Amino acid sequence: MRCKLQTDALGLPLFTKDPLQSNRIWIGEKSLEEWLGASVGKSPCCDVCGDAQCLTISLGDTFEAIPEELIIRAALLAAAELFQESKP
Repeated sequence: MRCKLQTDALGLPLFTKDPLQSNRIWIGEKSLEEWLGASVGKSPCCDVCGDAQCLTISLGDTFEAIPEELIIRAALLAAAELFQESKP
């Protein structure tokens, strides 16, 4: 099985409709917060998004910018699940 990184930019119409999707990370069919058991919230955004709300992830601490360590942890959990599924 091959893995690939795919990034998709939200256009203005999609961003305007649902700005909280702008920094969502998916690994396989699950979001980062599902893999980590984290909760999702929102906070006032920085200047880039204007008056829109930004997605936050809470896992002990609350993050607007997702730390690399959390992405790696979620990827390892996804990989472990993949190997469990492939056992004979």
